[in-house]
Amino acid sequence: WEAPDNTWDYLDGPPSDLKSEGYLRGEVFPNIELLDQHGDMVSFWQFYGMVIALDISTMWCGPCRGLAEEVDHTWKDYEAQGFMYLTILTEDLSSQIPSVEVLDKWASDFSVTAPVLSDSEGYRTQLVPTGAYPRLILIDRTMEVTIDNVTPANDENIRAKIEEAL
Repeated sequence: WEAPDNTWDYLDGPPSDLKSEGYLRGEVFPNIELLDQHGDMVSFWQFYGMVIALDISTMWCGPCRGLAEEVDHTWKDYEAQGFMYLTILTEDLSSQIPSVEVLDKWASDFSVTAPVLSDSEGYRTQLVPTGAYPRLILIDRTMEVTIDNVTPANDENIRAKIEEAL
């Protein structure tokens, strides 16, 4: 693993023997690297040591847009406790892979200062096999998936799960 060159705060990175396992509960989440709203690459493993809420959404999804309104409030409320909120947008309004401009618009429209990432590598089929959006995954400080689908995916329920994980 190599630390990417970006502006996101992170700890020391993962241990050298960390191995990707998968996206389901109890598995070590893979080191996905995706483009963010600033045009920088972001590595999931750069956040090793933090609790991560991973929100997989699309621009055309109404519930996803509703969830996006709370992302920054949630992130800021728990950031000092070692928490990161990551959003992956899998599709823009035309069902295409989101560009940096689209990511930036999403971040701007919803006042999100946490990372907003493009699914430019096509992880959608592994991350959202049922096609039901949004999907929210909770990852612990060792990169293990603790909840592979927070339901219902609303701010109150997400916050309760984050507090349990912290």
